[in-house]
Amino acid sequence: MSTPLSHQPVPYQEITEPYYAVEVARTHSLDQAYGDDYVLICTCPRCGAALDIELFDPVYKAASTSAPPNPNPTGAREVPVSCVCRSEHDGRPEGRTGCGAYWPLELS
Repeated sequence: MSTPLSHQPVPYQEITEPYYAVEVARTHSLDQAYGDDYVLICTCPRCGAALDIELFDPVYKAASTSAPPNPNPTGAREVPVSCVCRSEHDGRPEGRTGCGAYWPLELS
């Protein structure tokens, strides 16, 4: 994984950019926590916060039973991911975490 950026106190904004997914895909690591559950270790491409995001098996099961068959022959699956940092971001609604950035991550 690349050296994380220092956290940037950007204002809260629910936003995605194509480069978010590209950057996280290039620099993340995915560690098996237990069973079919994983921890995504990455840096938020918007605010630079270091993130550890738990990806639970029910997410995969729900996606596989409610979604149409995956047309990707490699079996890769796209999972929505968002920044969950606890740093301050002006304008963030109460009860939320992160800077508002979100992106898809392809898992295989």
